[in-house]
Parts: sequence; structure tokens; C-alpha cells
Amino acid sequence: MSPFLGEKFYAAVRSVSVVDTEGIAKDGADPKVFTWHLLAASILTARGEVDLGNAMAWVSNDTIEDFIESNLDSFHQTLAIQPDYAGYLLFSPRVASNMLGIFGATVDPDVLLRVAKKHGVITAVDAEGRRGIACKFARSLALVIASKNAMSEMRTEPQRPMALAS
Repeated sequence: MSPFLGEKFYAAVRSVSVVDTEGIAKDGADPKVFTWHLLAASILTARGEVDLGNAMAWVSNDTIEDFIESNLDSFHQTLAIQPDYAGYLLFSPRVASNMLGIFGATVDPDVLLRVAKKHGVITAVDAEGRRGIACKFARSLALVIASKNAMSEMRTEPQRPMALAS
């Protein structure tokens, strides 16, 4: 990819705005922030998604388990290639639900916790009742959904490419 296209692609994907960068830039420079959300957004954009906010709208409590079962090899490979520490970083199932929700998915945190446990991913409940799932679970789930996005495969009409920021 040329530097020009790379910059345009970065700008388009970054427009998802999952991170507030106000106050972290040095000398007024635009900070380069990269999150795992952007990886999923990048994959979706490269697949031709034009509405990132609804790209995973087909993902729900009713579809998530069948999706994982249908893509088990990819899911487990994606889990395995992440660094070991990502299996011990825990965050709330609500955070995972919200992250998928950025792309239009509607999966209940309780469902995500149950599915994570089913697939042997580290989960926890602390003394105060706060629940956690390994961040590598949510990362893997988002990346595999993005790479196998059913909406892309079910389209019958060609989609116009997303307009790139100038």
C-alpha cells in the first residue's frame, strides 16, 4: 500500500473514534493511537464495509455461539497467537459487550461470560462480585467476526467504497 493510501486508510479507520486523545498530544501534534478496536475496524473496512456502526449487527445472543462453533479453528488460532499476558488481563464482560456494540452487535455480557468459560478462557469473579474475562477472548472474537463478517458474504449488491478523509 502506498504511503498516501496508508494515510487515508488510517484516517478513515481512526474516524471510528473509540479513544479520546484530547490532552495527550505533544506540541499540538495529532497523536497516533492504536487500539484493538481499530484492528477489527481495519479488517471490516478492507472487506468493503461502508457502515462500521452496523457491520456486526447480525451478531447477537442468538448467533454468537453458533458463529464461534462454525469458526472454531480461526477463533482458537487467534487466541493462541496473542501474547500470554493477554490471557491474564481481565476486564468486565460489559466492556466486551460495549466493544462489540461499537460495530452494531448486541451480545449480553452474561452470554459473553458463559461463552468465554465454555472455551476455556480465563474468567473471574472477585470478592466484591465484579466479573472479568480475558481481554484476548474479546479481541479474538472481534477479529474473527470481522474477518468472517457474514454481512459481507450475504450482500447481493456491490457496495461503494467508504469515502476516505482528505
